Amino acid sequence: MMMHCGRVGSTVLASLLTAQDLLAAGEIHNTQVYPGEEWWDRVDYVARYQQLFERRLELPQPYLKGPPTRDASVYLFEYKPFQPGCGAPLGEAIARFRDAGVQRFISLVRLNPLRRYVSSLVSQRTGVWHTTQPSDRPNRVHIDVNLVIDFDIGFTRGTLMEWLLYFRQTLTPEWNSALQPQDTLWLTYEDHIERDPLVAYAKVVEFLALDPARPAAAVDLVRQNAWPLRELIENFDEVERTLRGTPFATYLED
Repeated sequence: MMMHCGRVGSTVLASLLTAQDLLAAGEIHNTQVYPGEEWWDRVDYVARYQQLFERRLELPQPYLKGPPTRDASVYLFEYKPFQPGCGAPLGEAIARFRDAGVQRFISLVRLNPLRRYVSSLVSQRTGVWHTTQPSDRPNRVHIDVNLVIDFDIGFTRGTLMEWLLYFRQTLTPEWNSALQPQDTLWLTYEDHIERDPLVAYAKVVEFLALDPARPAAAVDLVRQNAWPLRELIENFDEVERTLRGTPFATYLED
C-alpha cells in the first residue's frame, strides 16, 4: 500500500515499477471502476481494497497504471488517507488494512507542504496533473493567505498559517504514529524522487523483494513546477510577510 497526499511523485514512481511488469499498481479510489462516484463520497476504503483485489484480473485501464501483468504476484494500491471520503481515523484504517492482508506500506511525503500546495493549485488552474512536455514558463498562482482549502489532507477551510500548523501538529504526527517501522518504507519527494526517481525505484524494489536485476524502463513524465516559488506565486511578497518570523519561512527557500 503506497500512502500519499498527492503531488508527491507517486505517478512517476508507480509508472517506473509497472513499466517493467515488476508489479501491478492502481488507485483504491477510481471512477473508471466505480462510475458516478465522486472523490469526496464517503467510502469504506478497506472494503474497497478487498473488492479491488478480488477483481484484479478484470480491472480496466487506466485503473491499473502502465501495462502491468494482471496476474502479478505483487499489487501496489495507492491510498490517500485524509481525503474527505475516507472516514476512519488513519490508525484504525491501517490496522484494518493489515487485517485485510496488506503486508507492506510505503509512505511517500513531501517535506515542503507549501510546494505541494502550489503544485496542486497549478494543476487545478491548468487542468494538467501529469505531463510529458516541459513548459517554457511558470504557471503562476495566487495563494489566499486568509483562505486555504486542501481537500487532499482533509483541511476544508482556514488561513495559510492554520493550514501549516495543521500539517505540522496534526497530520504529520498522526501519519507517523499510524505506521510501524517493521513493515513501512519511508520515502520523501525531496530525497528520493525530485532529482532522480530511480532512487525511490531502487528502494521499493529492495523493500518488496522484486527482481533487482531488471533495469527500470524510461518514463517520460516531467516535473511541471521546477521554478522557484518566487516565480510561481503571484503574491509571493504577501506570502513571505505572512510566514516571516515563523518556522515555516524556510518553505519559501529553494
